[in-house]
Amino acid sequence: MPTCLLSIIQNLFDADEYVLVDGTKQTRVRPTHGVKQGCPLSPLLFSLYINNVDCIARDVRGAVTGTADVSVTHMLYADDLSLTAKEPGQLQMMLDRLSAYALRKGLIVNASKSEVVHFNSRRTRVTCVHARRVAACQQRFF
Repeated sequence: MPTCLLSIIQNLFDADEYVLVDGTKQTRVRPTHGVKQGCPLSPLLFSLYINNVDCIARDVRGAVTGTADVSVTHMLYADDLSLTAKEPGQLQMMLDRLSAYALRKGLIVNASKSEVVHFNSRRTRVTCVHARRVAACQQRFF
């Protein structure tokens, strides 16, 4: 990255930070990591940071689509990630890889905001997959 561009971005993030409560500055804080909430540049910076997240889907057969020979292993929107796989073991492999990826990148996967959904047209037993700190797996049929 060009030094002048990096300097501009650093200056944006080095400015004084504060917490607004009902439109009034209340507390000064200095974040040490992450991106600014509400900053138009934040989604782009986050996208660049996780640009190589597709490495978790290497050698995975994704969920089938309406197009022959096309499968989907993952989808990204802003800071949300959806993983899809044809087999539960493949999904578990991606979750395990995601855990290692997040650790390397210094990211935290919020398991309390995460769900595993198993779409099954045959109503067979659902195989549970586990993300770190996910306590239980509920079975639901769709």
